[in-house]
Amino acid sequence: MFGQVEIFLLGLATVVDTVLLLVMLERVNRPLVPLWLTLLALGTWLLHSASFFHALLLDSEAVAINEWDRLCRCLMGLALLLLPSTILHASVRLNHSGFDPRARWSMGYAILYLPLFSSPFFMWRIARDADAKFFDSVAPFVNGYLIWMVLAITISVGLMLRWRNTFGSATRSHVLLQLSGTLVALATLVLIYVYVARGTVGEPWVRVMTSFSPSVAVTLLVWHTLRQRLMPLVVERTLIYGAFLVVVLLMHQLFVRPLTDMLQRKSNVDFMILELVLLIGLVLVWRPLRQRFSEAARSLMSKDSLHIRDKTRQLSLQLSRHALQPADGIRLWLEQATVADIDVEAARVWLSNDSSNARTSTSVGDHALIFAALCQQESPVLDRSSVANRELCQALERVAAMWAFRLNFQSVQGLALLGNRRRNDRLSDEALTALALLMEQFAVTLHNRCVEQQRATAERRMMQQEKLSVLGLIAGSLAHELRNPLSSIRTIAPLLAEDLPNEDRRQRDVSIIISEIDRLTQTTQRLLDYAKPADTTQPFVEPDRVVARLLPILEQLARQYHVQLSADLQSAQLAVAGSDAALSEILFNLIRNAIEAVRGRPTGLVEVQSRSEGQRIQLSVRDNGPGIDSSIRDSLFQPFVTAKIDGTGLGLYVVAERVRELKGDLSCRSSESEGTEFVVEFDVQPINELKRN
Repeated sequence: MFGQVEIFLLGLATVVDTVLLLVMLERVNRPLVPLWLTLLALGTWLLHSASFFHALLLDSEAVAINEWDRLCRCLMGLALLLLPSTILHASVRLNHSGFDPRARWSMGYAILYLPLFSSPFFMWRIARDADAKFFDSVAPFVNGYLIWMVLAITISVGLMLRWRNTFGSATRSHVLLQLSGTLVALATLVLIYVYVARGTVGEPWVRVMTSFSPSVAVTLLVWHTLRQRLMPLVVERTLIYGAFLVVVLLMHQLFVRPLTDMLQRKSNVDFMILELVLLIGLVLVWRPLRQRFSEAARSLMSKDSLHIRDKTRQLSLQLSRHALQPADGIRLWLEQATVADIDVEAARVWLSNDSSNARTSTSVGDHALIFAALCQQESPVLDRSSVANRELCQALERVAAMWAFRLNFQSVQGLALLGNRRRNDRLSDEALTALALLMEQFAVTLHNRCVEQQRATAERRMMQQEKLSVLGLIAGSLAHELRNPLSSIRTIAPLLAEDLPNEDRRQRDVSIIISEIDRLTQTTQRLLDYAKPADTTQPFVEPDRVVARLLPILEQLARQYHVQLSADLQSAQLAVAGSDAALSEILFNLIRNAIEAVRGRPTGLVEVQSRSEGQRIQLSVRDNGPGIDSSIRDSLFQPFVTAKIDGTGLGLYVVAERVRELKGDLSCRSSESEGTEFVVEFDVQPINELKRN
């Protein structure tokens, strides 16, 4: 009776080893598995599969079957020689490079496999012996082999215990401790079986436990190496496939069993276990069947499917209640609520049109790759454990995402990324579908909220325009009141100049006063007739002349604030279409703002520069001040936006309007370390050509 149990257990160990080996050799997992682990799994699989078929063929007397039995015993001997070498290889490699699967191969590791050179003589001795029992065939080599095995395990355990605290991870240290205990147990069981249990009643039990020990070590290492990838694959390819046997049991009893009974009477071989192995192999090989069982396994192993569904429903209701929050608030709430209710390590929403992505440009490419992959498939969910594309899988790992959900509704395009579950289990298909619906609802809610915010912004802008209209009426009335005093000053100033000698330096001051009064008069006239285009009676104006005229006026303000004002004018004999008053207003506001921005600084500096670039002229005003705060940089040219305590917020707004009237371009560059620079560009022509026209 125990012989059948032993055969069944060996067959089960063979199936588990086959699954582990297939998992490691899959394309998606291959880059994560080191060579020593593959060799260790291969040796364990070879030992168990050969032992299984050896037990099946043990009592057979057929000549052909006896030849197969000799082959099985030879493979068992080869596996026994391979295992100590791979265990020693694993411990030395872990000592040198940890669990790194991409560590460079060194020829020094080949020395560890020197015992394999004795395998030809070893297998020849087994094949020559007509005795069908394996232990009797290898009896002359037992003592020497045990010395080599105990030495290899002792060295391996010593290295693991010595270096287990150097990997910087409590989990890996714990794994090495468990692996050391498993190896010690393996060596102990082998010694007990050889020197104590042989020929006793407990021999079969000790033999079975000894046979299973390598599988424990391999499973432990594969589990730690592949982590989240391993659990669903092992479950769906081992446990759940057993249910398929119930479906075909009736057909087996009606058609297959009569044939196997006849073959069993002739060969004295129990074909029941062989049929089971073949059936499981069919499930492993046939992909459609494997996918069906995979879906069933996920539902079966997800014990909290109902819990996840209930939590998802609650999140959906709460999302409706948070719909009136700002878009960033809804986004932050969803991330926090998903982590708390779905029990994942992390949750993050990534939007393709989010300006904050520029600050994390290292991961933008990964997010774009994941989003493109989701757009190419029908399912809105991407599961990292089932991704075959290596580049895509690495992108998911870099962004620490186990599941990725597509967000694609009108203006909202992006991803919802969920990390591993804290219990290291896996969400079922039902749970993933419910979460996908929640993420779609979130995308719709976020879009609607963005539309509401845009509409509210537009309404505020309209109200601001109404305020500006009222301000325009007030400014018009004020301008009307200013015209008469300005006219009086304009009349008196030339009379004062007539009383001064021609060589008197005050003649220049009076000329500046008259020029500024004329500019103010034109400004007040424009306020009275704001709806009309700017004054274009003067066909062109020279920017260098305007700057040269403004500098003496603004130098007084610069000296008052202890600011150095300099100019570099390189656009002589070039002009722009427009009025002197409009260009003066632009430059006056920009230079004055720059002087006020650096006032109080020990080395305040303002530079005014003009230069020609092809068919355009550039006027720049640069300061070395503290820069403009990023919170107002985007709305800098809107009315009533200012960073100055005593500012009105209209200076730059007026500048932008005048530049637009002159059909020019205005830009701003600002940083805390380099200060601020305003650049105005206009189309230009040489003065001579303008005069000919």
